[in-house]
Amino acid sequence: MVALDRLPTPAEMIAHLDRHVAGQERAKRLLAAAVYRHYLGLAYRDLPDSKGRDLGRQHVLLLGPTGCGKTFLVRTLAAHLGVPVAMVAATSLVETGYVGDHVDSVLAALYQLAGGDVARAERGIVFLDEFDKLRRVVGHGRDVSGEGVQNALLALLDGGPVRFKVREQVLTLDTSRILFVCTGAFADLPEAVRRRLAKRAPLGFGGGEGAAPRMADADALAAVTTQDLIEYGFIPELMGRFATIAPLHPLAKSDLAHILGGVEDSALSREVRQFALHGVRLEVADDAREALAERAMGAGTGARGLASLLRGALDEVSWRLPDLAAEGVSLVSMNRESALGEEPLTMVRGEAVAPDGAPAAEDLRVGALQAPAPSEVRASRLMEEITRLDHGALAARVRQLYEDNGRDRLTGEGLTAWQELESREAPTTLVWVLEEMKGSRVDLPLFAEALQQADTTRLSAVLHFASYLRERRKHERGRDQKRPRPPRRHAGENETLPLEL
Repeated sequence: MVALDRLPTPAEMIAHLDRHVAGQERAKRLLAAAVYRHYLGLAYRDLPDSKGRDLGRQHVLLLGPTGCGKTFLVRTLAAHLGVPVAMVAATSLVETGYVGDHVDSVLAALYQLAGGDVARAERGIVFLDEFDKLRRVVGHGRDVSGEGVQNALLALLDGGPVRFKVREQVLTLDTSRILFVCTGAFADLPEAVRRRLAKRAPLGFGGGEGAAPRMADADALAAVTTQDLIEYGFIPELMGRFATIAPLHPLAKSDLAHILGGVEDSALSREVRQFALHGVRLEVADDAREALAERAMGAGTGARGLASLLRGALDEVSWRLPDLAAEGVSLVSMNRESALGEEPLTMVRGEAVAPDGAPAAEDLRVGALQAPAPSEVRASRLMEEITRLDHGALAARVRQLYEDNGRDRLTGEGLTAWQELESREAPTTLVWVLEEMKGSRVDLPLFAEALQQADTTRLSAVLHFASYLRERRKHERGRDQKRPRPPRRHAGENETLPLEL
């Protein structure tokens, strides 16, 4: 993954999230603003004149029901920024002195995801899911994973050097540089908010003190205050560490239908690509998408269940994909009835569909068991090293890499494609991709060829495709060498005639 050359503005982060996440406009704004302030504060803190001061803690608390996109929001934004994010279930944490994961284990997880790089880990995000399960429990004996864990988390959220162990090695991270995002469904919280609002409502016709206002759970969560969370079972000191409380609302049927096929890299778009690799076009009608959205709402799974529902609706044909085109099937169509399982999918015979800018599944199977492209951690660490180089060192490294990777052998369309990439990308990105090419045993002519064929601008994907091209040609050469050859005859030797009986 190529790291960004600069911190995006909140508007740019929201624009990126809009491509992947449907709805939740307010939560996107609050999260993007908090992330922006956090990383800008880290950059300010590193200035000589800042005296070590930043812009304050920016920790975020996300409230919302299951399947509304809390985890996906954070994961998508972290991937866009190129920072490690440790996903930890708060229910797995216990108070010091008890059997289980202590709170400092979240730092160990972040450190390992950062590839053992302390500086990179301190630019990361800790994502604590099911945070609402840490509420104080009364009358159930020792509160091992409730208030005790809340108190233990205070030191992490306050910020400062915290010691932790990784395989018996004692390490230290400065948690004042780490952003904490905590999420939970907070199932009983909307009712508590309604009761609070009812006490403040004026007496009058149809009302009265103690009558909870008629308001949806989403509206109640939008009105949550820190005092509501304290009464819910959280200690005041912990709630004071959150600069942002962002509510998410349950997704409507229209949101779910849009998520299924209208966002980038949706579950439907992945299935369409899967079918196309096998020479078959997949069409899912709008009413079929709405039917799957209705089923997700009925199951209470939100967006989380859409992919499995779609796969289930395609189950009758998906396992036969490699054989459908050979049987003459070129189109599989799903309508509302087939999405609900009331009738079979429609299959139309015709000429096989060629994959759009990608090799066929039969070709991909050649390299499917080969080693993968360079890891994300290695790629990110390489970019961090490159960004420390000054202009002169960057230019010298480019010259050496051009010599190593065969730029002098670029001609024609390949040269044009690479020159367009040179004009479009930052020097640090060019060095990154040249280094990765060298490590992947991909030269510039082969990369330029992959760049022209691959239907993507993601350089890591182009690198992977170039590695695939290399392996496919190696396989084809080996296959040609194994073909039986006719026996060699010496000069003047007569061909042996078949014996006739």
